[in-house]
Amino acid sequence: MRFDLETVRKHMQTFNRIFQRKPAYGQIVYLSLEDCEAIHVMVGFLSAGEQHGVEVFSQLGDESVFELMREGISNFGLNQPNLLEMILSNTDLYEQTFEDGIGRLEKLLRIATYLLREIVTKHPYLDGNKRTGFVTALVFLKLNALPMKGFRLKDAVDTLLAIAQGKMENEQVYDWLRGYANLKP
Repeated sequence: MRFDLETVRKHMQTFNRIFQRKPAYGQIVYLSLEDCEAIHVMVGFLSAGEQHGVEVFSQLGDESVFELMREGISNFGLNQPNLLEMILSNTDLYEQTFEDGIGRLEKLLRIATYLLREIVTKHPYLDGNKRTGFVTALVFLKLNALPMKGFRLKDAVDTLLAIAQGKMENEQVYDWLRGYANLKP
């Protein structure tokens, strides 16, 4: 993945366009490889911002900000692009394992669980797999109009580490995500 300023701007535009898509009634909006790359770059930017401080970014020009961000995302490229493509294309196969009559809410949470666990455990990126898997799952849920409550940072970090270490099965990750779903009666 290239990190010149124009490519990064393209990823930022893609990231912004993701949220303009709305599901047709009863349909599910899925994420593409390009969407996931844009999410990953944005996660890298957040990491760079965390390292350098947001106030630093607000006082610098585009080129200076880009150099700081490049530093933060230099190890963030796709390690195995075919693996990420496989994860995304296997979503359909994964859905075929659902029981008949499964509700939309459960289906969305199960797909988000799949995306989260697969990205975290399969490691398609050089770095940032836990963060990217988490954000990808949340973006998928938001795109499909399933709002989530705020996550407690320590809980999210502990859960992502447990997933990465193979200490959480699908059902446990599903239950964890479901616990944060903003389910209105």
